[in-house]
Amino acid sequence: MISFTIAHDIPGRMRIRYGKDVFSPVEGEILKRDLSNWTMIHSVEVNSITGSVLMQYDATCKDTLLKKLHNLNLGYLKEADTSDIVFRSQTPEVKAMNAEYKRRFFKIIGKRYFIRWFLPTGIGNAITIYKSLGFIKEGLKSLSQMKVNVPLLDATSIGVSLLQKNFNIAGNIMMLLNISDLIKSSISCCLGVIFPYAIKLISLLTEH
Repeated sequence: MISFTIAHDIPGRMRIRYGKDVFSPVEGEILKRDLSNWTMIHSVEVNSITGSVLMQYDATCKDTLLKKLHNLNLGYLKEADTSDIVFRSQTPEVKAMNAEYKRRFFKIIGKRYFIRWFLPTGIGNAITIYKSLGFIKEGLKSLSQMKVNVPLLDATSIGVSLLQKNFNIAGNIMMLLNISDLIKSSISCCLGVIFPYAIKLISLLTEH
């Protein structure tokens, strides 16, 4: 019998943790499905990486819930039927969102390298300077408010690169910042799609 610990508990909301590698992503989906069928549970979120389960439940049934959890043997997950399990990343809606974020990702890359490879150096540098204005504006805004924050640091790194006439470096910084913003906006559903491409790109840039 695999035991769990209560990581967080307020009336109606509880997170329990079984530990890392206790169940796979597929097994986690099975567990989520089965727990959702318990009458006292309103919603369930399962994290197979940390082995945690977050439940919204009827606070008046806490004792019953804990008793059922203690009696639950996760060993059954190994033999459970997985034919009806559909990951959230496999649903049509999320597939469409994945495709859109991938399109936007490669559009950022395409624009950057079109400017770098196909436009005359002078025009490419002028476009880089123009694109930097938005970042520099945000940095100056932070500076005027006496804030040392990410926009100020971004603007500083871009501005220094431009002053040193390192236009390629400035362009790469802005490209990576745009990718970072894209990842932030897509993190709830599409990080697994974009993140590997971003890591490969960063590796290539740091090698050169």
